[in-house]
Amino acid sequence: MWRSLALAFIFVFFGMANAFADCQFTYVNNSNHPVTLQGFFLSGGESQNDLMWVTLKAGSKAKQLRIGGKCDAVYLHTGQMVTRVNLKNNSGYWLGNKGFLFVDDRSYSTYKANRALADDGAEISLSNGVEVTSRQFKVFICDGTVNSDDCN
Repeated sequence: MWRSLALAFIFVFFGMANAFADCQFTYVNNSNHPVTLQGFFLSGGESQNDLMWVTLKAGSKAKQLRIGGKCDAVYLHTGQMVTRVNLKNNSGYWLGNKGFLFVDDRSYSTYKANRALADDGAEISLSNGVEVTSRQFKVFICDGTVNSDDCN
């Protein structure tokens, strides 16, 4: 009986551990400006949180771990993965997509105006087309003169 209970406990424990996994957001600031941002999940994991903002100095790199439902297993009805990175000043965001019909494991950025803004108000761009893996979401930040498709 104890053996059955132990096996059941191990099965439940590993099942729970497998249900949620650390998902790594990697930020690379190739711009000449400081940028504050945050990676999170729209559903199936940790959402945006006022305590989780990361500020990157010019030319720096940082990693942020967040908990998500197996990282790449949760899709919206459009096939769009729920991985997102917001800029704190709300001028733009980055979105990861995990191949459904027309999109194949790529990232895309969206801007409120023509460009996103760094913390000091300078124009910046966020990476488009960078590969999205199942557990790592890499976001490049470039100066505003760099096209998002070339920001990597």
